[in-house]
Amino acid sequence: GSGRNYNGPKVSGKNILENVGLNVIFIASSGTPYTSRSLAGSSEIFNGSATPQPVEGDINGSRLPWTLRTDARLDKTFNINWGSKSEENKKMWKDGKKQSSLNVYLQVLNALNQKNIQSVYAFTGNADDDGFLSAPQFQNQIRQQISAQSFRDQYSLRLQNPFNYELPRRIRLGAQLSF
Repeated sequence: GSGRNYNGPKVSGKNILENVGLNVIFIASSGTPYTSRSLAGSSEIFNGSATPQPVEGDINGSRLPWTLRTDARLDKTFNINWGSKSEENKKMWKDGKKQSSLNVYLQVLNALNQKNIQSVYAFTGNADDDGFLSAPQFQNQIRQQISAQSFRDQYSLRLQNPFNYELPRRIRLGAQLSF
């Protein structure tokens, strides 16, 4: 609260928590379903289109892991009176002065910096491995590359899809002026 409604701590006669707010949001969800596949494949990585692979189990029979995200927002509102007291202003504004409010906030999204998995490769169920490099049927194809180790390294880099994970911690500092 503020003014007479304030009942928080005071330092040197000042209401230090006047018009201060803290919001903390916890979002937990069970893993969403996906369809597991029985063969490793690389067509999705190389040309962007997945050739249909045989389904392992039921359609949407596998589930991603649980996710937990915590968001927080700390804000303080400052009331601002501006303009001069005049008869015309007294008709429109409280105390004859124009009033505005300035809300300053600090918002932290994914405050615990959880590495929540949003998507996985259907064969392995992992967010960073599609099973191609370790599958026995592709070892000959990998060995036939100009440099098998270079191919493995570059393929591993290509697997690192940032959309498989939720965004990391983000911190926003902002202000809102209401008039």
